[in-house]
Amino acid sequence: MKAMSSFKLVFMLIFLSAATLCHADDIRIGSNGVFYFNNKKYHSELTTLYSAIHFSDRFFVSGFIDKKGNDSYFIKEINPENGTSVSWQQKNKIFQFYALANKLYAVRDERQIIKLEDNQWVLEKEIKPRSYVIQTEPLIACTWGQDTLDSRYRLDPVCYSPDLGWQKDVFWTTTAVEPKICHGQLRVLVSYHTKHALHWEVMVMDPEDGQEIIRVPFSGTKRGLDLCSITLTQ
Repeated sequence: MKAMSSFKLVFMLIFLSAATLCHADDIRIGSNGVFYFNNKKYHSELTTLYSAIHFSDRFFVSGFIDKKGNDSYFIKEINPENGTSVSWQQKNKIFQFYALANKLYAVRDERQIIKLEDNQWVLEKEIKPRSYVIQTEPLIACTWGQDTLDSRYRLDPVCYSPDLGWQKDVFWTTTAVEPKICHGQLRVLVSYHTKHALHWEVMVMDPEDGQEIIRVPFSGTKRGLDLCSITLTQ
């Protein structure tokens, strides 16, 4: 892919209803553990929801229950007919679901993709901590990073592909705007500071090798902004 010399940006904002790679338009996450499907309200009995998916006529949600300051993380399947549920307690947060080849997967905050197999969640593969999966095959993901006082546990944000063999430092600073692959490009909203001001750019990369193509200045950000709606023309 070749870098283009000049760009004109056309911005259209859309709001995403759920952080999933499948049927995201079917489910909207509300507050206090509530989600909506086709404008019908469902209670998950979780304190907070992270993600939800409608998969093979089944509803799955992830979130936590706050028990006197101790967070307990869960994946739950909700029966839409009678509201009953099946729960799988998790050691870490589940921020994302996706479907691939009629199988349901979940991304754990700590280094793992798990798969629903025979009504149990089993390890599928190890990945980087705090990853958000952008593409499933070949796998491409970006990490949120984590800044801690103990340098031994600092995680610098990157985008990477274990299947294609590349990794690049990418300062992805707002998880409300998801990195996406569209028009043959990997697009990530990044930011930097100059003279005490925060500046935004759309970083455009080649998903095949992770090479940066161009950075395009961007004026502000909005929760749920779809980076694929930004048209880059020469």
